Formats: sequence, C-alpha cells, structure tokens
Amino acid sequence: QRLTERLENLMANGCKEISASELEASGRWRVVFSFFLFHLLRWYPAWSGWLPAHTPRLALAHSPDLSARRQAAAAAPDAQAAGADVRR
Repeated sequence: QRLTERLENLMANGCKEISASELEASGRWRVVFSFFLFHLLRWYPAWSGWLPAHTPRLALAHSPDLSARRQAAAAAPDAQAAGADVRR
C-alpha cells in the first residue's frame, strides 16, 4: 500500500506527460542515440574491468611499534603451540 501511494505521488508530482506528437518530433536520431547510450551505460562496468589497473600513488606508513606488535603476534601462536606439545 505504501509503495502504491509513493508511486501515485511520484506520477502526480514528478512526471511530465509526453504526447505522441512530441515523440515523433524528437526524431529517429534520438532513438538511435538512446539505444547506444543505454548499452554503453549497461556494459560500462564490465568494460572498465578491461582497462589496465593503476598503481597506487600512496605508500603505506609503517610504525616501528606496529611492526614489533606484528612480529610478537606472529611468534605468539608458535610459542603456544610448542608449549602445548610439551604439556602432552
């Protein structure tokens, strides 16, 4: 019901009625242009994947504290696993 109300409101306030004579006056070029524009926009995301990827211009900032924490975190599971083997 809410969708119906919204659509009716949109049709009443946000749409413009176009007569058949206005459509004929726009010509066939508009139809051809619309066809190509539709397909361009439809396939653009797929085509953009064919473009060469760019390399980022920014470099990652490394903190000495962060590097030390990463090394400690990487060593911690190894130490826990070695301790588990000793307990058995």
